[in-house]
Amino acid sequence: MKKIIWAVWLCASAAIAADAPVKVELNPTVGNSARGALTLSETSDGVTVQGTLENLTPGQHGFHLHENAECAGNAEGAGGHYNPTGKPHGSPDADHHQGDLGNVMADNSGRAKVDAKVKGATLATLKGRAVIVHEKRDDLRSQPSGDAGGRVACGAIR
Repeated sequence: MKKIIWAVWLCASAAIAADAPVKVELNPTVGNSARGALTLSETSDGVTVQGTLENLTPGQHGFHLHENAECAGNAEGAGGHYNPTGKPHGSPDADHHQGDLGNVMADNSGRAKVDAKVKGATLATLKGRAVIVHEKRDDLRSQPSGDAGGRVACGAIR
């Protein structure tokens, strides 16, 4: 009986640990100073992405998930937007791919609060990806990435 209880406890502990929030540190790409700290948490309908960014130019910045957790240099190794279902780029309020998280708004001091949702994702599917902040606003329609410009900050999801 003790072995069965111990086995159930171990399984429950592993399940809890698998769903534990993931911390992501965003660092500046070459020539930039943007940075931030995010927490990714799994919910019943996806993953929430919350945190703060700083050292951005005031205004809107494209905010996306990219294919690879490669942030060296200009984060080009992060590849394109994470798009496991082959959907077009678009607004988070419309039919879009999972990498589309829209825009974040930096205030006059260059700080932005992040509160986004990756519907249908799990922490397991996002591990090995990257969070990217872009230099410009995502226009939410240009294919394949919203014409948001260069990558100013990158964080690997581990």
